[in-house]
Amino acid sequence: MCPRSPGQYIQTPDWGAMTLGSGLTRVTTDSAGDPQHGFHPGGYNGWLALKTHFVSTPAYQGPFLVRAKRLDQTGPIRLGPTPSQAAPLFMTGSLKSVGRGSWRETPYFTFVRSPGCYGWQIDGLNFSTTVVAWVLSKYRP
Repeated sequence: MCPRSPGQYIQTPDWGAMTLGSGLTRVTTDSAGDPQHGFHPGGYNGWLALKTHFVSTPAYQGPFLVRAKRLDQTGPIRLGPTPSQAAPLFMTGSLKSVGRGSWRETPYFTFVRSPGCYGWQIDGLNFSTTVVAWVLSKYRP
């Protein structure tokens, strides 16, 4: 069983997206699917590629660190523009704002080798939050 994080649609003056989690930092994805049933990633050189955006709410403007792990069994997971990066992602406090609002975001990918239950741990200056999603097989239109 995968303890998936709830999703919430966020609408700002400039963008709207389904966000996972409810803390000061959250995860959004451009991949097909939904939080309850799972997401269909694209493909990238033998990896499943889930387009992920790590966002911080207007209430938090500081840096944060993102780590990821497969939760249902062992398996590789990578964060970044390509799967060659295995280290955690560190987002500085100088992330770009998205539109006119104070939401900030960093677009990256989460690369995995197979479907399963995956989690992101996001640590800020005075908080830690975990976001969990079910990744399904590669999307086939």
